[in-house]
Amino acid sequence: MRTLQAFTNERLVTERFSAAVETAFSAARASVFARSFLTFFAIFTIFTSVVAVLWIGSYDVLSGAISPGTLGQFLFYAVLAAGALGALSEVWGELSQAAGAAERLTELLAEEPTVTAPLSPLSMPEPARGAIEFRDVCFAYPVRPGQSALHGLSFSIAPGRRWRSSARRVRAKAPCSRC
Repeated sequence: MRTLQAFTNERLVTERFSAAVETAFSAARASVFARSFLTFFAIFTIFTSVVAVLWIGSYDVLSGAISPGTLGQFLFYAVLAAGALGALSEVWGELSQAAGAAERLTELLAEEPTVTAPLSPLSMPEPARGAIEFRDVCFAYPVRPGQSALHGLSFSIAPGRRWRSSARRVRAKAPCSRC
């Protein structure tokens, strides 16, 4: 959070976060609606099939076409089929959720990094000296590529020394200073 406060990006980051939260909320609401509709359809189909088996079966029992035991068997099979249909709606919801997650993973994997490796990288000195050196470092936030947050920053830190970057005020930054 210090970096955001140091460059006064709080409002921009808050707006971006709010937009992302609203998008996620809308997607979750659509998912809940689809799942509830599927659950309603499954429950309606289950009860309709059980009532249909009882209705038609009771007429057949009264006319003597089937026995009460046969009606009980049909009712048992109808309940088993209805339970399977209810489980199918749950599986469909989980498959939809997994498909959404897989789509997001595909998007992330297709993302091209903006930082590229140098064509001829320098190797670390053997043995490592422990010195740190920055030469002409420039940095700009992706939302403001034309405005540098750092420009031409150069410094070196000898082994065993401590350094810090400080900012006395948010808008007026102090240069790097020794601790």
